[in-house]
Amino acid sequence: MKRKIAVATVSGKAYYLIVRELEKLKVPFISLRPWDAVPTEVDVVITTEKERDMVNHPTIVTLSEEGDVSEAVGKAVKLAMEKEGEDAVVLGVDPGKTYGLALLVGREVYETSTHSTLGGVLRAILKALNALPFPKKIVRVGGGAQPYTDELIKSLDDLLPRNVTIEVVNEEGTTKKIKDVEKVGGGKDASSAVMIAMRKGKVCARGKAGER
Repeated sequence: MKRKIAVATVSGKAYYLIVRELEKLKVPFISLRPWDAVPTEVDVVITTEKERDMVNHPTIVTLSEEGDVSEAVGKAVKLAMEKEGEDAVVLGVDPGKTYGLALLVGREVYETSTHSTLGGVLRAILKALNALPFPKKIVRVGGGAQPYTDELIKSLDDLLPRNVTIEVVNEEGTTKKIKDVEKVGGGKDASSAVMIAMRKGKVCARGKAGER
């Protein structure tokens, strides 16, 4: 993400929760007090409901005392990405005995993880797609481990709504290390998932999703 998010609060609890979520998602941000002047490069300000009226900015996301911090941060990130002209979220999956997962917005790596079970990676995919409700959603699955690929695609087709595009990607070359991939967490599987997410694949015909 090139543009920035600002966290503007003097509430220690709110600041801790918001910053923890932003750091977990590897999203850059700056810290401000609610009454500080907001730099021109900031697109979105996150603050609390009580401090909202002190913030002078056209795009504000507020966190209530009982609010879901992941939902608030997800909304802020979505707004910031929209201002950069990005309208698509892409998930890359490297299937196998362990599953690498990478979440990209545009071509920016947003989050990576690894999962030991099919159920685990499916839950992570659903959570990611729900947290970032972009107009265009794509899940790209590596095609190098056929039994795992087939099982994953069938499960995704059953689970995901029709507006999500599922693609199968040729995995040749996805284990190569490139500058953008070396920095991601999660090891080789997550690195391969990043490469899969960045590569267009063959669109899968949706089966049961067409009945929805």
